[in-house]
Amino acid sequence: MKILKIFTQPLCPACPPAKELGERLKESVKIEYFDVSTPDGLAEAQFYNIMSTPTLVLVEDNKEIQAWIGTPEQEEIQKLL
Repeated sequence: MKILKIFTQPLCPACPPAKELGERLKESVKIEYFDVSTPDGLAEAQFYNIMSTPTLVLVEDNKEIQAWIGTPEQEEIQKLL
């Protein structure tokens, strides 16, 4: 099963579009949100070597398929689903 992991933080001005993209894609793929300002979110971000927000990571069976720094176009993600 593919999962789109969306990494954001509260004071990130570029993060709301990433969250909105997650809402639009939730019918096509499982979405997991991570706030990197929390210990759990930071731990998950470190696992994927995430250095900035927003970052989206598409995974399948715990393996990274693709990562995007910033918010990609919806079509770019959908072609990998």
